[in-house]
This record gives sequence, C-alpha cells and structure tokens, in this order.
Amino acid sequence: MISTTLYRTILTLAALAAALLPLRAQDEGDRYPMDGAGVPNNRQAEEKFDRATGLFKAGRWDEGSAKLYEMVEQYGDRLVLFGAVGQYVSARKLAAKLAREIPPEGLAAWRRQVDPRVGAALASASSPRDYRRILRDFPNSTREPEVRLLLARTLADEGDLEGEADALWGLVENPGDDAGRAAAAAKLAIDLGALNDREGLDTLEAKLGIAISDKVRWRGKTATVRDVLKAARALLRGSGDDAPAWAAWPTFGG
Repeated sequence: MISTTLYRTILTLAALAAALLPLRAQDEGDRYPMDGAGVPNNRQAEEKFDRATGLFKAGRWDEGSAKLYEMVEQYGDRLVLFGAVGQYVSARKLAAKLAREIPPEGLAAWRRQVDPRVGAALASASSPRDYRRILRDFPNSTREPEVRLLLARTLADEGDLEGEADALWGLVENPGDDAGRAAAAAKLAIDLGALNDREGLDTLEAKLGIAISDKVRWRGKTATVRDVLKAARALLRGSGDDAPAWAAWPTFGG
C-alpha cells in the first residue's frame, strides 16, 4: 500500500509538471546562443532531473536534492529541452520551481544543499543585483526572508521605491516569521501610499487576513498594521503627513 508521504510526493511532482507547461524562458540569460555554442546535451540534463525526481519519489530527499543542485551547477541558465515539460526551460528555473514544491519532510534536505551557499554569497553581497542573484540561485533557503529584507533595504537606500515595494511583496508572501511579515507589510503599505497605488493597498489588506492586527513600532509608538494601512490611505487622499518620517522602517513590537 502506498504511503501518505509517497502519495503526496507523487502528486507534488505531477502538479509541478502541469504548472511548468506554459513556462517560457524569458529571464536574462535564457536565450539560445547565436552560434549554438554552449547548448547542453539535453539528454544528460534530463537524466539528472529524472534521477532527482525519482529519488524524491523514493523519499531519498538528501540524494535527490544533491542531484537536483548538481544539475543546476552544471547547466545553470542555459536552455534544456525537458521531456516532462515539453519545451525548452532553463535548468535553474526548473529546479527552482521544483524546490518550491518540495513537501515539508524533504525541505530540510534541500536547505542543507543551499543554505551554506547562501551564507557564502551573503558575505560578499552589497547591491540589489547581488541579493536578487542569491534569491534566484538558492530558492527556498532558510535565509530567504533575510535576503529579501536586505534587498528591500538596499533599494530603499538607493531611492528605488517601486523596487523596494516589489521586494517587500516577496517578504510578505514568503515570511520568515510573523514579526518580519508585520513589519514588511507595514512598510509596504507606506510605500504603496507614497506610490499612490490604491489597488496595491486593497490587495495587501486582503492578503493579510488576521495578521492585519499584528503590532509594529512605528514613528515612536505602537500601532497595528491596520493603523499603518489607514495612514497610507490618508496619504492617497492627500490628507496624510508626508514628512520624512514616512520613510521610517516599522519594527515589530507589542
């Protein structure tokens, strides 16, 4: 009789294949070389992918994660024709999608592969490009929320409000903890108000659910995320305080 874990894993892999069918290689680097140089041997890449998914199905998470990352290291952003997908996809993109579909019992094994590499990459990272590359190269790592926060803060320092808001969306949707999510949501509300993005504020409010009542420290006092959202909506109407204090980062607090 098939185990619940194995059954869930098979369903996960089937859903992955279906989700990837419309995938198109649009990322920077996902292009055919003009002279054909560097195009990988499709069969070798596909064999590595099939081996990784086979190990996952067998519950051999450490071996499967190692094989999956081996494929990424060898083929990176180059396009490969995977039979399971039916089109050319970058090996990195395919692995990232699979990494985000790994069930909880296999996630620790994947993170044992990527977490040490994240630490090494962070040691020399300083720019938005560096942090985006870490998020791209090491998906679903333990430190992903931390990297997203660093990306948002770096973009804020550069005055890129839209880029910061985009990074904060990622942090709200992939939180490391409730405290981090509350602070990110509050700062995102501030940015959306400054960007006059009413639709964005509506979407944020809908996504937060009960977390809208979480508390943050903002402008020297305790407030809920709902309070900050209200202040951001006032800014939309032109009746809010647009002093530099709007740029202050909220922090979690009770």
